[in-house]
Amino acid sequence: MEKQENKGYQITDSIQVGNTAFVIGHSEKLPYPYVVWKKTEAQGYNYGHYKNHRQEAVEDLCRRALKELKIQRNKEMRKPRKEQTENE
Repeated sequence: MEKQENKGYQITDSIQVGNTAFVIGHSEKLPYPYVVWKKTEAQGYNYGHYKNHRQEAVEDLCRRALKELKIQRNKEMRKPRKEQTENE
């Protein structure tokens, strides 16, 4: 992963779920050393969850990515199936 930074935090980890990514940022200079953001192309980095410990950030990253995966899977399952053609 190429080096990325947001609001003074170095992005250290990322999980991509469809068009949404969840990332961990780290800074030794800021009051909360870790943050977990949701990132989309349209909105950029949003919905930061600030943490004191890396383990808390990793758990939050995984929990949020899994929740998004379930949301996207449910949307996919609701799409109507393509009708089979008579030639099949």
